Amino acid sequence: MAFPNWQSFLNVWDKEFIVPTATYIALQNTTLSTNAASVTFSSIPATYQDLVIITNTDNTAQADYYLRFNGDTGNNYNRATIQGSGSVASQNLSNNAAFMRLNGNGDLATDFSHTAIIHINEYSRTDRHKNVLARTNSTHGVDATSGRWASVSAVTSVTIYPSTGSFELGSTFSLFGIVG
Repeated sequence: MAFPNWQSFLNVWDKEFIVPTATYIALQNTTLSTNAASVTFSSIPATYQDLVIITNTDNTAQADYYLRFNGDTGNNYNRATIQGSGSVASQNLSNNAAFMRLNGNGDLATDFSHTAIIHINEYSRTDRHKNVLARTNSTHGVDATSGRWASVSAVTSVTIYPSTGSFELGSTFSLFGIVG
């Protein structure tokens, strides 16, 4: 097909090659009615492309933020984190850990909210390891984590927990499936 000008090309492109946008489908939501040592999303269906978890938490003690898949406590988690506090930037790594740490330096604390957005890409594929991209922030700073779960199992449950203490009453946890 020949186009006399760019406008003709764009008109055809708009009508025939519309790029679909991802749709977030709410799967599970939890608001804590009491303090909890962990939150688990279970029975996750394998019908979506990716998963996204959004949390807004307070904690009973200064702590790190951990994640596990399918109850796996083996040394199958690797991650790299970069963080910044507004005046200092740093990075840290962990390999062959029994959990995936999603933040840098004890960002969960009792005096402020901690927000996390966790992307779990191609979670239901059984031919590759799972990768995670997480962004967390608090008054201590901002963190970005890239992680890998060294398993080809489909993710059917996700547990999020602090390294010490508990998530406080009112903390929220939302799981979304991504279509498209």
